Amino acid sequence: MFMSIRNAEDRDLPVIAAIHKSQFWDHFLGQYSRRLLVRFYGSFLGKSVFIVHESADGVDGFVLGGASAQMAACSARFVRSNLPRCLWETLMRPRLWLEAIRCGFAAVFVFPSKSGPTTEAPEESNLRLLSIAVSKEAMGMGIASALVAGFEETIRNTHAREYGLSVNKSNRRAIRFYEKMRFEVERETEKSFCYRKRLVREASE
Repeated sequence: MFMSIRNAEDRDLPVIAAIHKSQFWDHFLGQYSRRLLVRFYGSFLGKSVFIVHESADGVDGFVLGGASAQMAACSARFVRSNLPRCLWETLMRPRLWLEAIRCGFAAVFVFPSKSGPTTEAPEESNLRLLSIAVSKEAMGMGIASALVAGFEETIRNTHAREYGLSVNKSNRRAIRFYEKMRFEVERETEKSFCYRKRLVREASE
């Protein structure tokens, strides 16, 4: 059976947006249109670790991450570049207003506008896994594990020693997965667990 892990490309964005919508429909970003999600994920292409899993039927999963500052800069660039569309879609969804104001303010006024490849050492840049998802049709086939392995292989090549992520406390499936993948709870907030994983170095290193 054909399967591969490769870098995400422009042509993958509509499928990535569709997977996001199907898996995160009840999350903040997942309640926006696929069109806006395509633009959101497009802002990370070439500026982050952005990998897809592809089988004979096409792309069925993706993972996105990188240095926290770089992720924030990409998000800020997305908001600034798509502000009219973001505002219009938010106005159509009143229950998102408060969270949108919080996220929009942080993106536009707090985070730096740096948008090129990061030059910081991994230990200093706080590497994060921002988003990972597998299509409903492909769940249970080990694709999420393969995506994590691909992400880790990529950041190992930059001599990263560890990375982190956060997950909503209500997402029991994700929590079980991350604990199976040997993540450890670093801290917790009212709504989320913050995990960190130390990467095992090869003996030859």
